[in-house]
This record gives sequence, C-alpha cells and structure tokens, in this order.
Amino acid sequence: MIFPPHVTAKEYESVLKFRSYTHTPTDDEIKEVITETKELGGLVGVNHYPLSDRYLFDQPSRMQFYDWGIDYFEILNGKSYDYLSHKFSLDNGLGVLSATDMHVPGPVHSWTLLNVSEFTEEAIFTELKQKRTSYPFVLDGSPYDVECI
Repeated sequence: MIFPPHVTAKEYESVLKFRSYTHTPTDDEIKEVITETKELGGLVGVNHYPLSDRYLFDQPSRMQFYDWGIDYFEILNGKSYDYLSHKFSLDNGLGVLSATDMHVPGPVHSWTLLNVSEFTEEAIFTELKQKRTSYPFVLDGSPYDVECI
C-alpha cells in the first residue's frame, strides 16, 4: 500500500489491521484492505507474487487481484524476475514495481525508476498514480554493497 502524502498515520493504521505473520488473510479481508486503501486515495501493489504462491496454496489469482482494484505487481525482487506478472500487468494496464527485498547488506539488482522534476512526496505519488514507472535490472548486481537501514 502506498498512501498519498496528505493521509495521516492514524488514517492508514486502520487499514493495516490484518497485517500479521501468523494470520493468512481471507479473500474478504484482502478486498477490504484494498477498498479502504483506495478510499483514502492510496495505491495497492502485490509483492513477490510467485514466492507467495509457493507458500499460500489458495492465494488469489492475478485476475482476482486485478478485479479487486490493485494498481501494481512487483515484477522484480532481488534477482527474481516475475515474467507472468509483468505480462499480466502490461496486458491489463497495471503498473510494475521492483524491489530489493533486502534483509542483509548486499548488491542491489533492480529498483523502481520515476521521472520526477522535483523530489517531493507529491511528485513521486503523482508518478506512481499515473503508473509511470520503469526499472533497470542488473543480474550481477550493483558494483557495491548497499547497507540495510
């Protein structure tokens, strides 16, 4: 979930009520989070779909997520490229994101690019809302290790 700059922490905390590593959300709970995020003007992305699909055997399909109103699929995660989600996103007008999913220091293989004329939350959110993202992918990784914060 990516919320616009004007949304306060208190407003989006209620949307995060299902976040737990010990609870697998139901379809209705997932739809509720998507709906509440959209009502606050936010964007919704599905991260590392193939990895989740490996561990959540009854995970919603890409089409279900699309029908429920998501905006993005993460197509690059570390060294992993999700061709099927990339193709699905292109075919259905969804945006694409990349992420490091970095848990320990190491090289970065991809990142999301945005073309903004000013480095503000508003400009970044506007580009994301328009789904104007791009990405480089460097299989060998960046020439230097990046520290986790």
